[in-house]
Amino acid sequence: DAVSRGKIKYAITTDGLSEFNRWMGEKNEKDTIRSEALLKLFLATDANARDLLDQLNEINRQNESQLHLFELYSKQLSEYADLHENHKYIQEVLSLGIRQRELNSLWSSSLMERLKDGHL
Repeated sequence: DAVSRGKIKYAITTDGLSEFNRWMGEKNEKDTIRSEALLKLFLATDANARDLLDQLNEINRQNESQLHLFELYSKQLSEYADLHENHKYIQEVLSLGIRQRELNSLWSSSLMERLKDGHL
């Protein structure tokens, strides 16, 4: 039994489930992606090109780290795909995250090469 092992099992209440289902049916107010690094790129001039390279290096580092985690989560979740019905939906979110991180890495690497070569 879960309590004897020091674990507490939680469950959503009937009212909570009703509220959750109502919320799931609502239209999204807005989906926003914010990036301080992209804002800096948008406002950049040739005078800050060196700073941009530092920013892009950090973006690449973060992308690689997140990509590794998303791939790890996806692999682990695939081993338990049939455990819960929402796992297939979580896998889709992870798939999007993986693709976005891959694209971000390709884009930032290409931009860094062009900045280094002075071809921007």
